[in-house]
Amino acid sequence: MGRYIRRRLLELVVVFFAVTFLIHWFVYSLPGDPLLTLAGDRVVAESVRNELSHKFHLDRGPIVRYLYYLNDLIHGRLGYDLRGRAISDRLRARWPITLKLGLTAWLLEVVLGVGLGVVAAVRRHRLADRAVMLGTVLISSVPYYVMALGAQWLFGMRWRWLPISGHRQGWPTSYLLPAFVIALYGLAAIARLLRGSMLEIDDAEFMRSLEAKGLARGRIVGVHMLRNAAVPVVTFLAVDLGFLIGGTVVIEGVFNLPGVGQLLYGALRDHEGPTIVAISTVLIIGFLVTSAAVDILNSVIDPRIRRD
Repeated sequence: MGRYIRRRLLELVVVFFAVTFLIHWFVYSLPGDPLLTLAGDRVVAESVRNELSHKFHLDRGPIVRYLYYLNDLIHGRLGYDLRGRAISDRLRARWPITLKLGLTAWLLEVVLGVGLGVVAAVRRHRLADRAVMLGTVLISSVPYYVMALGAQWLFGMRWRWLPISGHRQGWPTSYLLPAFVIALYGLAAIARLLRGSMLEIDDAEFMRSLEAKGLARGRIVGVHMLRNAAVPVVTFLAVDLGFLIGGTVVIEGVFNLPGVGQLLYGALRDHEGPTIVAISTVLIIGFLVTSAAVDILNSVIDPRIRRD
């Protein structure tokens, strides 16, 4: 077990350096001049331009810029945006909103996705199973923004159950509707994945042995079938948690939530390289740590993984 953990941590470090270097290189290779974007219609003096280029290392090569970035990261600094504002302060004000939104969506995925998957597997080839499968296909076919606008109209404007914009009413009221829209796509995938995994295990020979021993069907499903089917679902949930927190740009825009997604969108629009790299770094660290933790958890659930 210790060797497996060390191997995963080493892989995590290698992936972190590779991915952050590529992101850093791609961001600063984008066409356009961030200093001209910052100035707008104003004329920038050559001396000011040179000073800003030197301050933000825009006059250096990609490897040197990346080393400066790593030095700041080692000392716990995320740097400054092109207007001189500390990026960590800007993130600190917006992270709570994005985390609440992402975690609420993730919890909805777990509860609804696992519940629907179990129902579909237990009611195999019956009405409930067909309804769950049809519903997941329909959900997966509708684009994010269309689902968001439809949910706003139905639950917010027609039925007036939930607010459709802002976060003034706090958690969970202001977050339920956008979180539900985000969670729909993940829970559809979880339901289908868990159903398929449970049905595969249900056809295994050891399931016949458990039934022959007289174990109750509920115990067989809840203990033996669900536990053995959990590995792919747990892996998906871990990966999806990173996507949920990092992929809220569209939903935060539609529901007017001032989270990290809106900050990232503004940074991309304004060619704010330091802000894009800082946000990407935080998301990558969270994603890699979550992924490694889930791999270790999966190795506990199924020890055969350690020997792969």
